[in-house]
Amino acid sequence: MQRRGGGSQTTAPLRKRQKGPDREEAARLRAIAKLGEDVVKKIRSDWDSWDTSYGGKEWQQSEGVVLNLLQQLSDREIRSILPIGGSRGTRLRKSLKSGVEHFHTRRPAQKPWHAFGDVASESFKAHCSTWILEDGFPCPHRRPRQYFTEENLTWRTVHARYEDDTKGNDPDARTMSYERFTQYVHFYYPGVRLTRTKVDECDCCVRLDIMLQQPDLTDAEKDAIILR
Repeated sequence: MQRRGGGSQTTAPLRKRQKGPDREEAARLRAIAKLGEDVVKKIRSDWDSWDTSYGGKEWQQSEGVVLNLLQQLSDREIRSILPIGGSRGTRLRKSLKSGVEHFHTRRPAQKPWHAFGDVASESFKAHCSTWILEDGFPCPHRRPRQYFTEENLTWRTVHARYEDDTKGNDPDARTMSYERFTQYVHFYYPGVRLTRTKVDECDCCVRLDIMLQQPDLTDAEKDAIILR
């Protein structure tokens, strides 16, 4: 021991330790020792070729692979050869212990409490099927549109008729508020419009252009089309 000013320090040389593999590499080596290198390569190759995201084509198949590995390897060893999160391993290990069917361990998507059920949705669609609409001119650059034939119509009036129609069939039926009604309309019938707008006034021009481009039209026929 050599004493210096303000403290002490050993003069014995430190032993040089050979640097070993990090934890992930060590876990991968343990997995290879247990399963064999060829098996590990095959598992990873298959995994990379699958769609293992939730709801993907091979999601259930990937669940089975992880479950099988959980019975032979630790979580760290599995994560060293497959790119899965710790939560997935924990969930499936828990299902193994409890005996729950592993393909159903995720909770199904729950409807929010305020969502309309099938009856209300079908009632809404049934009312919308009574609308009298005319088709707009087809255009490859936008969604096909339809327009109400009735003039001076508002969405407030359309919503009031929906309520009267629904309550007339069943006084206890649940109906949508005006805001929710318009949301459903724009979701299920995105091409429906109350009336034609300035943007839609080009329909007639497009029709005329197509008709005038016919090569066998005479000058008299062209004049008749323009003056129509």
